[in-house]
Amino acid sequence: MNKMKIFLKSHVLFPSFSLFLLCSYYQVNGQMPLNLKAAMPYAVDNNSSVIQGKLDEAKGLINVEQLLSSGYPQINGNAQFVYNPLLQVIFFPDFLNGKPDDIRPVTIGTHWGTNASIEVTQLVFSPEFRVGLNAAKKATELYRSRAEATKEELVLQVSKGYYAIQAVKSQKANIQDCKMLSNLNLQNLSWKTS
Repeated sequence: MNKMKIFLKSHVLFPSFSLFLLCSYYQVNGQMPLNLKAAMPYAVDNNSSVIQGKLDEAKGLINVEQLLSSGYPQINGNAQFVYNPLLQVIFFPDFLNGKPDDIRPVTIGTHWGTNASIEVTQLVFSPEFRVGLNAAKKATELYRSRAEATKEELVLQVSKGYYAIQAVKSQKANIQDCKMLSNLNLQNLSWKTS
């Protein structure tokens, strides 16, 4: 339970603190103060969780495309060119000329040879392919919804932090006004008493 409180506090404090630093940076560098309308796109564009969500979504789309490509026709080609400088020689008895006692050399093969082949395959039906494709599409949708939820959560945290900073500024101004009024009242009291 204690870890949960720390986790929730860190999710509220970190965006508020980062927005405070961001506003301080803009004011220190002499640039225009950052308003809520400008802070939200800046936070969304530069948050690592949102960027990671976009990358996960892109990775899911690539996985779907890879899986789809395995269902397309597959074409494989092979070509071979062979040169035999020395041909094999075999010795046979000369039965053709009627001299079985004579042994003649016979050359086997050719000096040049070529071979080519093309293989085309097409996935006709595969339940695994269909289930895998559906799972990949669902995973992509999950990544997309996670990225959108992360983005919305970030916008919520930035707006909470922005309004918390505005409340602190307003309280600071109220405290300064109260101090000024109390100083005036003390001066009026001291003036009346003297």
